[in-house]
Amino acid sequence: MSPQNLIAQMRRRWRYRNVTSLADLADLLSTRRRAAYPDCRTMNEALVALGRAGFVVVDAEQGGAAISTPDGLLTRRASVAMFASAETWDWLDDVLYRSFPSLRDTPYIVRVYEMFAPGRESFTKGWRQGGVPVSRIDDRDNRIIGDQMDPEQVRRLFPVRAGVQQELHNGWLLTVHDKQWGSSNLFEFLLNAATDRQVPVRL
Repeated sequence: MSPQNLIAQMRRRWRYRNVTSLADLADLLSTRRRAAYPDCRTMNEALVALGRAGFVVVDAEQGGAAISTPDGLLTRRASVAMFASAETWDWLDDVLYRSFPSLRDTPYIVRVYEMFAPGRESFTKGWRQGGVPVSRIDDRDNRIIGDQMDPEQVRRLFPVRAGVQQELHNGWLLTVHDKQWGSSNLFEFLLNAATDRQVPVRL
């Protein structure tokens, strides 16, 4: 490992070790995501707002028009995967219900997974859930986000203190995605909703 990579790794570990609560983690990630997607201003703003609203964002994809690539036609679907407490998930579920009273009219889908760990129903039954395809080339899935995680995966992703790890383990992994491929208003919708809820809550 080069000295530059070693320094970067040490800084990353130090930032995470200074996190003492889920609110700290959500805020840290929202701050670092301000310029994560320079060509997707609305998505950037939505991810920051979601962090300030108590969601720990894991990954995201911006929808958009199909793009021709050397490998084929690239299409994307607007999606975001994030950890949330039961209370925060209930809030989002309520927002969706009030915005789209009929399930048939809802343009978005939410997948909700618990931690894949001993003592959880999914672990006991051996039903590990896969993620959501968010980009594809021609008819082949190219990228998937929101896979059900186990504690070791979460620890590697967020090397935070044990207490914060426990908060993550007690929460839910939500993946919100548009039903359709291509352009989407998902992040505009989430930005407007999350802006009204800027008090992070514990898992």
